[in-house]
Amino acid sequence: MFGNHKFVMIVFLVSFYISRIFNTEMEKQNFNIIRKPFYFLRHGETDLNKQHKHQGTLDIEGTELNEVGIHQAKQAQLILDRHEIRSVYSSPLKRTQQTSKIIAENRNCSIYFVDDLKDRYKGKAEGQPYKNFPLRHTYFPLNDQEPFGAESSRKFFNRVINSLNQILETSDFNLIVAHTPVLTCICYHLGLEMTDQMKNNCQPILFKPLDDGWEVILLS
Repeated sequence: MFGNHKFVMIVFLVSFYISRIFNTEMEKQNFNIIRKPFYFLRHGETDLNKQHKHQGTLDIEGTELNEVGIHQAKQAQLILDRHEIRSVYSSPLKRTQQTSKIIAENRNCSIYFVDDLKDRYKGKAEGQPYKNFPLRHTYFPLNDQEPFGAESSRKFFNRVINSLNQILETSDFNLIVAHTPVLTCICYHLGLEMTDQMKNNCQPILFKPLDDGWEVILLS
């Protein structure tokens, strides 16, 4: 009899896991990204980046660009100056605002600050070392959990993809200036592997639609 209960429990867990995967795939399909090319740039380095601490939605001392971050943004500017960008859409946090303004210095384009492009709110983890508050594995499959009081991965994913679609629907040749978790959502939704190089501060990325998927081009 005990063996039967164990079998039922295993079947239940397998069914639950399959259901979670199916529901996640359905959510991804309901938020199909508009098939237009767009550029993405993570902000330049900050002191909290250097200290391996969560920033999230913090906008305090240590979250602005440091000297290295300013240099990185200027290097990205030189690369992106060779590409047509008509609008810059940026997270409103200080580190992304600074990066966006450096990128837009030499071009006649508007900068729009979009709340839904903010980093994931990370609750008690904000300002704390990564190792003390591991959040990397709390994103997927999408769920409603709020680890350490953080924004749930489902809520975060939905606002990021919805915001990106609104941007792509509005204009062409867009640059998104945001954060690694925002990039994580985009890559996951498009079924793309996010490499370590893509996560580098101020690594310009071009997302380009193909007939059967998307191409990622790291610009240099």
